[in-house]
Amino acid sequence: MILATNDDSAHAAGLAALVTALEATGADHVVFAEDVGWTGDGTALGFPRAAPVLVHAAPLAWRFRDATSALMVAATCSGLTDPRPYAVVVGVNRGPNIGGMTCFSGTVRAAVTASSFGAQSR
Repeated sequence: MILATNDDSAHAAGLAALVTALEATGADHVVFAEDVGWTGDGTALGFPRAAPVLVHAAPLAWRFRDATSALMVAATCSGLTDPRPYAVVVGVNRGPNIGGMTCFSGTVRAAVTASSFGAQSR
């Protein structure tokens, strides 16, 4: 299974394009995304309020409130979904991830988190 996520929100055009591309390949996939978006959330694994809230759950698309990209990747790679993802795709980002600002990119940090769990990241 492939996990798709981003830091721009579940409603972002870039994530929709990514999901369309996954569907065209026929790959088993699931989408975890923030309902509002946390652009620039970096490696944050905490939440501003109490805990992530599941806003919407469907077989292939879960939406949360107060869940960063890195947290969603860590949760799925730790066994929240069955099977665990063997690959994680992140983006498509609406802004550039270049230079010093890369450290704060939720998109980049989601890929780094996936790699730390042994999942391929793209």
